[in-house]
Amino acid sequence: MNTLQKDEVESLYKSTTNISDKLLIKLLFEARLRIDMALSLFAEISFVIIIMDIKSN
Repeated sequence: MNTLQKDEVESLYKSTTNISDKLLIKLLFEARLRIDMALSLFAEISFVIIIMDIKSN
């Protein structure tokens, strides 16, 4: 399994301008999540945001 070093992760984070990408990078590195776990969190968060938006309208 290939892994990134801390300096590589920091470089990747700094070069990213999209806030969702930054959050994903932080989740993967800081929480030591696997990509499938992090993406399932994103799916759940997106679903909650959509539901909240529908209810507010």
